[in-house]
Amino acid sequence: RLDNMNKIKSFYDLNGYGFECKEIIKECIFLIRQIYSGDSVELAMYYHGIGYTYERYMYYRLKLKAMQRSQEILQKSIKKSGENVNTLNAAAWIYTSLAYVFEENNDIDNAGKWYKKAEELLGNHEQSLDDDEKAFIYNGLHRHYKQLEDNSKAIDVLEKALELRKKIYYSNNLSEDETREALNHIINTHSNKIRIYLYLNQLDEAEREYQTCKNEYSFIWNRPKYLLSAKRRIVTDYGDILVKNKEYEEVYKQYWRALRYRRYQHYIDDFLVADLYFKISESLKNIKERYEEAMEYMIQAYVVYEETIKSNYYIIEKNREEYMKKLSECLS
Repeated sequence: RLDNMNKIKSFYDLNGYGFECKEIIKECIFLIRQIYSGDSVELAMYYHGIGYTYERYMYYRLKLKAMQRSQEILQKSIKKSGENVNTLNAAAWIYTSLAYVFEENNDIDNAGKWYKKAEELLGNHEQSLDDDEKAFIYNGLHRHYKQLEDNSKAIDVLEKALELRKKIYYSNNLSEDETREALNHIINTHSNKIRIYLYLNQLDEAEREYQTCKNEYSFIWNRPKYLLSAKRRIVTDYGDILVKNKEYEEVYKQYWRALRYRRYQHYIDDFLVADLYFKISESLKNIKERYEEAMEYMIQAYVVYEETIKSNYYIIEKNREEYMKKLSECLS
């Protein structure tokens, strides 16, 4: 029954059904408690999974509680059974995720503390960690180095994560679901590198990273509903590169592609769609004959925020917030 529940969870997770996924994980927790007595590594990882369902809707405080519960269970399991390969690999996920969620809650001190723990885990137990877990830590650490303004180190750890994830992908012994997950991680790692290059205004490097990702995994573009979230993200990145080059007509096309990928998925509080409406509006405002169309997209963005996301204006970039308030008054 647990195997069946995990298959259903994988489907919901893949297609963006966050609330449904959470309910399936709760069912899995009920089953895990029957299989393993007391606090187990498996139980800790299911709470870790619940944390990531909250992330889909930006419920960062709930995500933090789930990750803290996951860490608490892991520590009890270690105290009972000692450190082993299973607990160390689980710690790789949990420490890195705890750091990330503290960062999402603007608690930079605690984020730094857990990033350091993840880094020490990697340094002290590298031989015990699987490639997947090592890659997860490396990918997570890039956020830590971005906070420290050490962008060259951030790029370095992302390249290490990418190397490990490609090794996993090309290992030739993966199931269809594992292949999709490996590809998803690879594309997101490319995306993380692009965003750093954009921050540094290194447009040639950003363009090269995008083209590498696009050409090396060209087959994914011929499958409309395959890796939707990853494709949405990398196409949005390409649009951001084109914005810097002021190629606004092409920018509009890329953001529209990203929006189409997003619409295949099921989300309720869809802040990413609203963000794409913003981006499309801002690109069209630079084309004189399309200014009215730009305003229509801006209104759509406002409606998504007002009707579904309600008070979460903190996710709007500061330079947009004042404009949104004025737009609200005009629409009223």
